Amino acid sequence: MTVIVTNNENEIVNPFPCPLDAFEIAHLFQVALENNPYFEQVVVQPQFPGGPNVVFPVFAAEVIQFFNDDISNLCQTFTGVAANVFRDVMNDEVCGIPILFSTSCVMSSENSQLQNTDLAPKLFY
Repeated sequence: MTVIVTNNENEIVNPFPCPLDAFEIAHLFQVALENNPYFEQVVVQPQFPGGPNVVFPVFAAEVIQFFNDDISNLCQTFTGVAANVFRDVMNDEVCGIPILFSTSCVMSSENSQLQNTDLAPKLFY
């Protein structure tokens, strides 16, 4: 299958040519995701000490849930951690540089407070 991508003026859009280094790739992630509420930052550093730089797009420690007609789930929803959802739909390597989708090391202010404390659990058999 051949996929052709066009912009809003019907001009064909071509991918950026390789080689790109980790910092150039990180900049592309920053520009592409900076207005996404789940995106927090992008970090460039080696995955292992002394290793080559890799790109870590960092996402909020949030859960994404939406209806998707999943009959294996009681509520027919998909539920996933934000970083994993982005990993599932994006490339895990660009120009030979690994992209390691990560969850923020800091919990968001919304999640740091225990919510629904007045609700008793309900068990259904």
